[in-house]
Amino acid sequence: LNGLVFILIGLQLPAVVAGVAPGLRWPLVGYGVLIGLAVLGARMLWVYPSAYLPRWLHRRTSAEPAPTFGEATLLGWGGMRGVLSLAAALAVPLALPTGAAFPQRNPILLLTFVVILVSLLVQGLSLRPLIGWLGLEADGLAEREEQELRVRLATRTLAYLQTPDAAGQAPAEILGRMQSRYQIRLDRLQRRAAGGPGAVPEVALSPFQKLQEVLIHFERGVLEELRREQRTSEEVLRKLELELDLEEGRLALDKAS
Repeated sequence: LNGLVFILIGLQLPAVVAGVAPGLRWPLVGYGVLIGLAVLGARMLWVYPSAYLPRWLHRRTSAEPAPTFGEATLLGWGGMRGVLSLAAALAVPLALPTGAAFPQRNPILLLTFVVILVSLLVQGLSLRPLIGWLGLEADGLAEREEQELRVRLATRTLAYLQTPDAAGQAPAEILGRMQSRYQIRLDRLQRRAAGGPGAVPEVALSPFQKLQEVLIHFERGVLEELRREQRTSEEVLRKLELELDLEEGRLALDKAS
C-alpha cells in the first residue's frame, strides 16, 4: 500500500504544485513538516496511556502482560500516515455545485502529500535503527507456546493409546507401533523444550518417512500419467491430489515435531 501511495503522489504532485502560487509552495512545505511532526507527537502522547491505563484499571481481569516502554514506543512510532490520509485528501471535490473550482484544493493536497512523505520517510527509514536502539528482539513467546502445546498434545495422545478404549480400535501390534511413534515424538519435544538436542536416532522414523515420501512422489507420477491419458475426470484427479497433499503435510508435521 505504501508503494501505491508513492505512485499516486508522484502522479498528482506535478499538477498540484503547478496549481499553487509560487510564493506559497515552500511555506506550505514547512507547514506540512510541522503538521507531520505534530501528528507524530500526538500519537506518541496517546499511545503510552492507552497501553498502560486499561491494564492498571483492570488488573484482575487483564491476562496479557503490559507492553514494555520500548514496545509502546515502537507501536507509536510505527503508526505512519498513508492510504487513509491520501484518500481523504483526494476525496476533496474538484468543483463546487455551482461549477466553480473548489477553493484551496491544491494547497490542501500539497499539505497532505508533505505530511505523508514526512511520515513515510522519517518514521519509515528510522524504524530499524529505533528497534536496535530500544534493544527489542523477538521474545519467542509464540514458539514456546507452540512447543508446550505440542508436548501436551503428544502426552494426552500417548495416554489415550494406553486406555481400554484405544485397545478396542486396533490390534495390539498396531497400537504398539503408534505408542512407540508418539513416545519418540514426545521424547524429542521434551529434549527440545529443555534446550537439549531435539533429534532422535535416524533409525527410529527416518526409513518409514523416506518410504512415505517415495510413495507419495510415485503416486503423483501415476496421477500425471492418468491426466495425460485423459481417461479420468479432472475433478477426481484433483480430489486424489488433495489427499496426497494432506498426507504430505502430515509427513512434514511429523518431521517438524
